[in-house]
Formats: sequence, structure tokens, C-alpha cells
Amino acid sequence: MIPIINRITLRSPNPGGLRRFYEELGMSFEMKNRHYIIKLANGLELSISMEPDLSPISDHFRLGLVVDNVTKRIMNLRMADLGEIIKAAYQGPIGAYAKLKDPDGHVIILTEGR
Repeated sequence: MIPIINRITLRSPNPGGLRRFYEELGMSFEMKNRHYIIKLANGLELSISMEPDLSPISDHFRLGLVVDNVTKRIMNLRMADLGEIIKAAYQGPIGAYAKLKDPDGHVIILTEGR
């Protein structure tokens, strides 16, 4: 049997702020056992939990997300003053992309769905 990833947990000293960032990307979380949880495709869950003593974030971890409109999502994040835009929306070989960091410093790659 091939292993299946069923949960990705982002630990944060400010889980509410991190939740707001991901909500601006179109996600909707529910609170469950002191974690913000969203169910994604194929049973995968993204969880945000409290970690008061977070060590510096490494850019070795990158999370890729497909969104409806990269330019719109970047504008929403800017207006909400959430995260850091590393590379604004640009056209790549297979569509629109953007590279940013969430409020805790995780590198996020946005791709526009078709």
C-alpha cells in the first residue's frame, strides 16, 4: 500500500491570524479540539494549531495551493495586510502563479485553477 498523507498541521503562535490569511485564499475552517481544521480533497486535512514557542520557520517547506483567481487573492491579502508577497501574480508556462509567505513565514505557491 502506498502511504497517503491525511493531515498537514501548521503550528503557529497566532493561529487566528494564520486562519484569516488562509480564509483570504478561499478556505473555510471550523474549530475542532482547539485546532482550526479544513477538509481538502481526498480526505486531506489542513490543521492550524497553537505553538507559543515557535522556532524560526524554514523555507524548506512549501505549500502549493490552487485558487480561483491568483490576482484577486493577492489583492485581498494586500488589503487585509496579511502575509508577504514575494513574487506577485505572473504568467507561467501553465497559468498564473504567485509566491508569498503566510504570517508565520511558510512559503506558499499559488496557482490559478482552470
